[in-house]
Amino acid sequence: MGWEIECVEGCGKVAVAKDIVDLIQNYIGPGGWLRCSCGKRGQVKKSFEKQEGGKWEPMVKGIIPLGVKGKIHQPFVFLVRYEEDGSEVDAVWFSYYKDLRKYPVKGGGFGHLKLGYGPGGPPVFDRVTFLKLLASLVESGSYSRQEIVDAVSKS
Repeated sequence: MGWEIECVEGCGKVAVAKDIVDLIQNYIGPGGWLRCSCGKRGQVKKSFEKQEGGKWEPMVKGIIPLGVKGKIHQPFVFLVRYEEDGSEVDAVWFSYYKDLRKYPVKGGGFGHLKLGYGPGGPPVFDRVTFLKLLASLVESGSYSRQEIVDAVSKS
């Protein structure tokens, strides 16, 4: 499955990443924003049929990798916007990939690249809910306020 990255700054070009690994390794610019092949900001439009009817149509504006280099399981978040205009992010979409293509499997051959996302998959939080999640983590004692401040100030 290819990922079509449209330029949002008007060059008219469309870059194509062959898979999620290619997209993350080759099409992310400063701050995690997607880049078009011209080097300016890009976006990927996605569309999913919902079980209850209708569609879910997020626009991926950026990606923040959260994994450890060399590990098979690579979590990340998509930075998502729902409206066509503007570049501000409306939501954070949690996802991951597992790249087992270099690992032999029982019965012969090699493993697959698996992407975990979508309606019915990991949750997508709007910005306020994400901040509430951080506040809940502090309230529960999982993290201190200072740990969060320190983590943010290091970026």
